[in-house]
Amino acid sequence: MCSIDFRNYTQLRHLRRARGKPFVIAHRGASAEAPENTMHAFELAYDYGAHLIETDLWITRDRHIALFHDRTLSRTTGKQGTVMEVEMKALQDIPTLAPGSRLVTSHMIPALTELLEWANKKDVGLLLELKDPRFALPEYGQLLVDLLREYEMFNATLIISFSKPCLHSIRRLSPDLPVGQVGFRIFWPNSQWDLVGPPFPTLMANPLFMPMARRFRSLVAPLDPDPARRIGYYQRIGVDAILADDVAKILNLLKADSPPAFN
Repeated sequence: MCSIDFRNYTQLRHLRRARGKPFVIAHRGASAEAPENTMHAFELAYDYGAHLIETDLWITRDRHIALFHDRTLSRTTGKQGTVMEVEMKALQDIPTLAPGSRLVTSHMIPALTELLEWANKKDVGLLLELKDPRFALPEYGQLLVDLLREYEMFNATLIISFSKPCLHSIRRLSPDLPVGQVGFRIFWPNSQWDLVGPPFPTLMANPLFMPMARRFRSLVAPLDPDPARRIGYYQRIGVDAILADDVAKILNLLKADSPPAFN
């Protein structure tokens, strides 16, 4: 079982201080090397040493939850249509494309239940991003909450989204389930979120962001398409986690970078 409990901020900060380095979040798994949001990408990220797995959620035609980033299938599978139009069993038979190419792989689109069953046996936390706007409706949010409880991953999961209506819906359904807002127009932390994911320029322009996030007891994980360029900076300001496509590269850079005196 995962040693991370997202409901216990004090414990998380203790773990962060003990590490002396940010946690590494595998963005859609080890997506620089493996087809994004596939079990292969998650397993590879875990084998490298990622502490958290991030993935995206859509609801299928038959009301199952699929792990997929886009609304449409074309970019990562070459197929036509949307996730919402297809039943889960049919999605699980669709092969994905290799990163940055049109080469078809043997790795299929997984259901959330596959990830939860796997993660339950590993020491890894989950960041589940709500992409489907229907998660703002209680009947769909409840599907997610029930699965987290069924697979005993409630404490080791943090729900994130760009959509405030989706986050508010989840919070109303389950006030104890940690939630976080990510977005490209976040300029200040907010006391209502357990995690905040601002764009990296916000942190560079606003030196008060990190102290305020600590005051609000919010974890900070910046949105950054190239975090390798700013590893030293993230170390100095003490962010809690780094979102990485190239998990192995970021882990190696953190290992090589001398940790600063922690604030």
